[in-house]
Amino acid sequence: MSKLTKAVFERNYILKGDYYIIDLNTRNLVSIKNIDQYCRVDKIQEMILEQNSLSQIEDVIRHMIQLKLLELQLNQIQIIENLELPNLEQLNLNTNFIKEVPQLQLPRLKVLNLSFNKITYVADQNLPSLEQLNLSGNQLIYLPKLNQSPRLRVLDVQKNNLISITRLMGTCQYLQDLKMGYNQVPGEYIDELCAVIQTLPSLDKIDFKGNPVSQVNGYEIRLLKAKPGLKYIDNIHLSENIIQNLQNMDKTRTFNELVELTKEQYYKWIQEREEVRRVMQKQLNQQKLRLDFQFEDKEEDNIEEMKEFFEFIKEIEAKKKKGEKINMDDQNIQLWRQRLQQSENQRIQAQQLVRQQQIKNNEQQINNYISTKTMMQKLFEIAINEPEMWKEIKRKELVQIPQEQSDEPSSGMRSMNSIETPQESGSRSGNYSVRSGKSRF
Repeated sequence: MSKLTKAVFERNYILKGDYYIIDLNTRNLVSIKNIDQYCRVDKIQEMILEQNSLSQIEDVIRHMIQLKLLELQLNQIQIIENLELPNLEQLNLNTNFIKEVPQLQLPRLKVLNLSFNKITYVADQNLPSLEQLNLSGNQLIYLPKLNQSPRLRVLDVQKNNLISITRLMGTCQYLQDLKMGYNQVPGEYIDELCAVIQTLPSLDKIDFKGNPVSQVNGYEIRLLKAKPGLKYIDNIHLSENIIQNLQNMDKTRTFNELVELTKEQYYKWIQEREEVRRVMQKQLNQQKLRLDFQFEDKEEDNIEEMKEFFEFIKEIEAKKKKGEKINMDDQNIQLWRQRLQQSENQRIQAQQLVRQQQIKNNEQQINNYISTKTMMQKLFEIAINEPEMWKEIKRKELVQIPQEQSDEPSSGMRSMNSIETPQESGSRSGNYSVRSGKSRF
């Protein structure tokens, strides 16, 4: 490590008219405060101090009032100071140890590079001429306010911890290139992101790769819809073919999402239906169980009453056999008749229930037959194979038989009364009736 010497200075400067261009990069310098011993510092226009061992921006620099270019990258600087330079246009401080950026008084500054430091805070700036700002590779959570830099064209804030860009909304009318890759912008921010870029009229390049928001379905097409003038998304040039492919992918994605949503709703409907079925089944089982208990209780009462009644009958029969006189009052006789009538009614009711069930089953079978074959084919088949069912059909008075299918001749339709079972056939012949394709029986 060394200080600036005259020999080093004389080998590394260029005198351009009245102005100096000094290039002292990679000289292992720890200080340049004696540079005013070798030249007029107010005549220096470009100062290159890249890759040295400078730990501060020394006071001598603030006297370089004509300075336009200052390069201090790859040093050990921790604090930004002594930079009240009215003509400075380019300042490079990348790869140092800076943690905070104070408000800079640089009215003509166009390019500012503060990348790869340890910056967590940037004060509100008033840099009206700023066109390019590089803050990549730092530890920022929020963007600085840039409403006082209306000419900003390129903003590079990649590789920070940023979660939002709302501070850009409606501020940078000339911003063309926004580099936000590898930050922490969440997926739910996609709508807000689209809203912000809509307020940046000159924006044509945007890069959010490496952020959770870039993994949102339809991310590219949503940005393109919000900002149709975009030419690059995540460093991919949006040719007409790529735009068409993105639109097709969006349609496919939308279709797939609808399919999945439909499946989800269908499965949900099935689950709800099964749940309703389980609940209803449970209720029916409980109701059946209650009815079974009630029936059993009633049945036990009936059985007990019948036992008593039969015991009463046995006693009467025994007395009758012995020739004893039987004293039957009107009440006992009436009770006897009621018991007999009750028993008969129960028997008739049971027969009716069985009959009704048989009729219902027969009607169902008839409907099944009729729904699968032509009427005449079915009637013949029933007459031959199901004589009991045939009798049931003949017993009923149907209004009309549906007309046969087009391949059956309507003029030859036979009355149902003319169709007989093998048991009924004998020597009787069939009767035919034709009434506009309809027959009665």
